[in-house]
Amino acid sequence: MSTPSLDERKEFWLWNYARHCFKHVIQSLDFLEKSATTPPDPVRRVLTTGIVVTYAKPFTSCHGVQRLREDVVPNEHKNLHQAMMGFRHKMMAHIDAEDFQPDDPSFGNINQVRVTVYSGHYTAHVMAPDSDLLTEALELKGLARQLLEKADYHKSKFAKRYIARASLPSGEYLLSIDPKDSVAFVPAKPIYKHPSDAFKK
Repeated sequence: MSTPSLDERKEFWLWNYARHCFKHVIQSLDFLEKSATTPPDPVRRVLTTGIVVTYAKPFTSCHGVQRLREDVVPNEHKNLHQAMMGFRHKMMAHIDAEDFQPDDPSFGNINQVRVTVYSGHYTAHVMAPDSDLLTEALELKGLARQLLEKADYHKSKFAKRYIARASLPSGEYLLSIDPKDSVAFVPAKPIYKHPSDAFKK
């Protein structure tokens, strides 16, 4: 029986994690599309933030494994991907107060705090982009589906080569990405009462 290399184990770990993220993006967008009512603006913005940040997770730093390479994004979706990563880095997961510029430079940075003064009174508020981020996020569904298919392909390829041939006894195993482990699958404390529970929906 062949044993996967450490690099192969890490790649399998990454594709499983990526699949998990892309699946959640698709399910969340399905929910928003099928919702009978449009959420209030603050709720919509938080939901959109969650969707974009979840999409971007596999492409950002992860201690222990490499990030997903951006060349897995189909060419027809490169601009959408870059826009979503820009929103994630400069407005959603982090805030950029200097270098998140719009097409019109006279507007100033996209992230702004503005003060309105009237008759000696003032209000301060945060400026958010005018574009409907939910509409843009909905475009992610097609891209996320294509990436989910890629993740399924890589998962299946690894599983056929290593898991199916491992003849592991019934139980739960941790995929080890520890360089000190000579084996790929380490018995783990079960999270299911019975291994068959993992296959129940």
